[in-house]
Amino acid sequence: MTLPWTNKRLWRTLLCIYLAAVLFLCFGKFEPTDDIPSSFLGIPMDKIAHFLMFAPWVALWLLACFYKAEINATGHLKGIFIALACGIAFAALTELGQGLSGYRSMEAADLLSDSLGMIAGAIASVSFLIIQHKKKTRQ
Repeated sequence: MTLPWTNKRLWRTLLCIYLAAVLFLCFGKFEPTDDIPSSFLGIPMDKIAHFLMFAPWVALWLLACFYKAEINATGHLKGIFIALACGIAFAALTELGQGLSGYRSMEAADLLSDSLGMIAGAIASVSFLIIQHKKKTRQ
């Protein structure tokens, strides 16, 4: 039986869809709306959106490119760090692109929110790998 997280074709397809969605959200020209509250628990909704948008980054890259069932959890740390570093670079480039676009703004706080989302995703990915490793060693 093929486990869903070992199906690289599935994860690579999802990764491409995800990247297209992130680029659309980063560079789309959207009209302001009053339907969305400006903050939640004192945190600007824009920053929450950035956090959530980049939270899946590390997990998707890990599953699409780096995950191998026969490698233990610590062996995947290199892939997680590569995905995290590339993700932060990508987020920085999108912020730069937004600043150069003329219709979006470049904000360091957005990059920080993106990075924190990716770090949270990396922590979730490490947790997943540890659980998988423990399940494998019990068998």
